[in-house]
Amino acid sequence: MSFVKGDHLLPAVQPVDFERKLAEEITRILHVEYEGVPSAVKRISLKTGIAVATIKKWYSGRNPPRMAHILMLAQCYPAVLVLLLKLSGHDYLSPYVLSPEQMSGSLETVPTLAEIAAVNVPINVLINSWPKDLNQRQVWFLTTLRREVKIMAADIARRWHVTEKTAKRDIAHLKAHGLIAYVGARKTGKYEYKGG
Repeated sequence: MSFVKGDHLLPAVQPVDFERKLAEEITRILHVEYEGVPSAVKRISLKTGIAVATIKKWYSGRNPPRMAHILMLAQCYPAVLVLLLKLSGHDYLSPYVLSPEQMSGSLETVPTLAEIAAVNVPINVLINSWPKDLNQRQVWFLTTLRREVKIMAADIARRWHVTEKTAKRDIAHLKAHGLIAYVGARKTGKYEYKGG
C-alpha cells in the first residue's frame, strides 16, 4: 500500500504553523509562570534539568522546544500538560491534571480518575461524587454530556476504538449508577447527565 505525501498531516494544519503556535503558547505559559521573577530561565533550568541556552530560545520565542523537552516541561508545569491535552483532542481530561507535588509517589499509588477529580476540580463541577470504578471512556462520556452535547454509544466506539457492545456496557454502567438517563423516543432521544 502506498501513501500520498502528506497523508499523515491533519487537514488544514501546516506543521510550521503548528510548531509556531506551540512555541508561542509554551512561551506564554512560561512567562505567566515566572512573571516578575528574576532569573526565570535559570529557575526553569533548575526545575527541568534542561540547558539554560536551550531554554533562552523558547523563552524569547525564537525556536519551538523539541518533543523530549516538551514532555519534560509537561512533567513540571501542569499548564503545559493541559496545552498538550487540548492540542491532542483530550481536553476533557484537563480537570484531572495534578501538579508534580500532588503526583509524587510510586506508580502503585497513582490515583484513579475519580480520585483525581475529587481533589482537583472546579467548584461548579459535581464530579467528586462519581463512582471510583469509572474508566476513561465513561469519564469522557459524562464530561461531554455535561456540555450538553448529544452523544451515543457509536460516538464512544468511534472515539475510543472499541466495539459498540463495549460502549453500550459503559453506558449501562453509568445508567446503573444513576449518572445518566435516556430521554425521548428510541430513535430521536438522547442521554442526559443526571449527576450523582
